[in-house]
Amino acid sequence: MRSSRAVLPAGTGPSDGPNVFTRAVQVAHFRIAPTTAAGSPSDVWVQVNHFTSNPDANIDQRKQQAAYNAAVVKAIQSGDANAKVMVAGDLNVYPLTESDQLQALADAGLHDLYDTVLATDPASAYSDSFYDDLSTVNEAHINSDWTRVAGSNRGTSDHDPMVSQWKLRLDTAPTVDAGGPYTVGEGGTVSLSATADDVDGDAVSYAWDLDGNGTFETPGQTVSLPAADGPATLDVAVQATDTFGLSSVDDATVTVNDVAPTAQFSASGPVTAGDSVTLSLTNPSDPSAADTSAGFEYAFDCGSGYGAFSTASTATCPSTERGTLQVGGEIRDKDGGIREYRGSVTVNGRSPSVNAGGPYSVDEGGTVTLTETGSDPDGDAITYAWNLDGDATYESNGQSVTFHAGDGPETITVSVLATDSTGATATSSTTVTVRNVAPTATFTAPAKATAGVPFAISLTSPHDYDTALQYAFDCGDGSGFGPFGSATSASCWTATSGPLTVRGEVQDKDGGLTVYTATVDVGVTFDGVCAVARQYASTPAGADKLCDILGRAEDAAAKKHAVQEAAALAQAAAEVAKGALRGVWTPREAADLVQLIAKL
Repeated sequence: MRSSRAVLPAGTGPSDGPNVFTRAVQVAHFRIAPTTAAGSPSDVWVQVNHFTSNPDANIDQRKQQAAYNAAVVKAIQSGDANAKVMVAGDLNVYPLTESDQLQALADAGLHDLYDTVLATDPASAYSDSFYDDLSTVNEAHINSDWTRVAGSNRGTSDHDPMVSQWKLRLDTAPTVDAGGPYTVGEGGTVSLSATADDVDGDAVSYAWDLDGNGTFETPGQTVSLPAADGPATLDVAVQATDTFGLSSVDDATVTVNDVAPTAQFSASGPVTAGDSVTLSLTNPSDPSAADTSAGFEYAFDCGSGYGAFSTASTATCPSTERGTLQVGGEIRDKDGGIREYRGSVTVNGRSPSVNAGGPYSVDEGGTVTLTETGSDPDGDAITYAWNLDGDATYESNGQSVTFHAGDGPETITVSVLATDSTGATATSSTTVTVRNVAPTATFTAPAKATAGVPFAISLTSPHDYDTALQYAFDCGDGSGFGPFGSATSASCWTATSGPLTVRGEVQDKDGGLTVYTATVDVGVTFDGVCAVARQYASTPAGADKLCDILGRAEDAAAKKHAVQEAAALAQAAAEVAKGALRGVWTPREAADLVQLIAKL
C-alpha cells in the first residue's frame, strides 16, 4: 500500500493550505491467485480515500480530491490499459444523481455502484470496467447492527462500511503456432515465423529452440535459421509466454535439401583437327562446409557420353575432324548432388603448308619474280597473298608476284600467306637482297692537247637509281684523283708531252663507283713552251727573255731557216739553265722546259 501526496494535475488547485489535501489517497495493488504457481494471477488496484467532510461545505476541495483520484486511475491504466481499479472510501457527498462533485471519477471511466445497491444504501464507491464481475454489495450499519461495547468504539461509528463481493477471472496461457513445415537449401537461411493468441489480451513474447536441445535460446516472433549440411530434417520449437509467465509450445520441421556444387567449366578452343581439347572444372564451391571438406568428384563428356566419376578435375579429348565438338562436365558432392555444364568447341581444318622460295636477289631499281609452293592436307583450295614491304599487310595476291627493288644495298624480308577455303592459314618468309649498282656516265677527253695549254675533261649523262651523285677527276699529272664533288668537269694542264692518261669517276651515296680512262696525245708548240715557262716562273718577268728567244726560233722555223732555229733553241735551253741558277725555276721545272724545247 502506498500513500500518495502529490501536486494536483493541471486544472486543479489546493484550497486547504499548501498541501493537495489533508487526507491522502491510499493505493493498494493486489495480485490474487488460487495457487502460488506462476502465471495464474489476477491483478486488482484499490484506491481508498476519505474525502473532506461536510457535504454542504468544502465543495472545491472534494472536487479536487475526485480529480486527483481520477488522475491516479489514469496513471495506473497508462501502464496497463486493462487494469482493474476500484476507488472507495468515505467520499462525504451524495451520488452523481444529486451532485457533480464526483464527476471527475465518472469522466475517468469509473462506474457508479449506486445503481446496484439498495435504494436505501447510497453509493460511495466506484469501479472501472471489471464492474461486470460484481456479485453482491452489502452495507453494514454499525450502530444498529452492533450494540455499543464499553471501553471500545463499537457501536459509536458514524461511518457505515460497504462490503462488495467480486468474481475475478484468472489468466489463461496463450496458444501458439510455429508455422511450417519449412524448406531450405543447405548453406541457406530460412525465416521461421510464429503466431500466438491470448484470450486475456496479454502481451506475448516468443522464443525458439533451433537446435533441439530443449532450451529456447533465440528470442523473437520471426527468426532466421542458417542451414548447415543437407539432406536433413530438423525439429524446431517455439514457446509463447504471456506477461504473467504462462506459456505454450509448438513444433515444426525444417527440411534441409542438398544443393549441388558449382564450378567454373572451360573447354580449350578453337583447335585444329588432330589437336587435343582440354576440359576442366575449376574453383569448385558448395554451400555446405561438410561437402566442401569431403571433396568432389568429376566426370567429363568428350562428345560420346560421360565417363566415370573420379577426383580428376580435367580431361583431354581428341578432335579428329573439323566441325563442332559438343562437350560437357559434371561435378558431384558426397551426397550425390550433381551439377552439369555444357559447351562446344570449334574444330578447324588443318592448316595448309607453304614455302616462299628464295632467297632472292636483284639489282636496285630492278625486278625479280617471287614464287611460292604450297599444299593443303585436307585438299582445300588455297589462295595466296604476299607481304612485300614488311608492314604486316598481305597486299599482293597471287602464287607468283613481281618484286620491284628500290634503293640498294638492302636485304628485305618478304612473306607469303596461304589461306585455305576453311580459313586455316600458314605463312612462310624469305629474303630479297637488293644489290647496289654503280652509276654510269659518258667520259669525255680531247684526243690531242698542247703542253702548257689547259684542256677539259668531263662526265656527262649520268645514270643511277640514286640521284645524288659525286664526281672526281685525275688530270694525269701524278697527283691522282681530286676530291669528290658535284662538278661534272675539270680543267687539266700538263708540262709534259706525249701520251697522257686522264681519268674520271662517278660515285653514288652507297659508295658504288665507276672509273673511266682516256688517253690524250700532248704535243709541243713554241707558245705552249712559253706558257709552261710562265706557269713555272717564280716571277712574272722571269720567263720574258725565254719567251722572246722562243719567238725568234718560231720565226726561223716559219722561214725554214734551220740554222737560225737551232741556234735559237740552243740559246733557249741555255736561258733555262741560267734561270734555274737564278731561282726562276726549280731543277725539275727546268728539266721539263729543256725536254719540251728539245721536242720543238
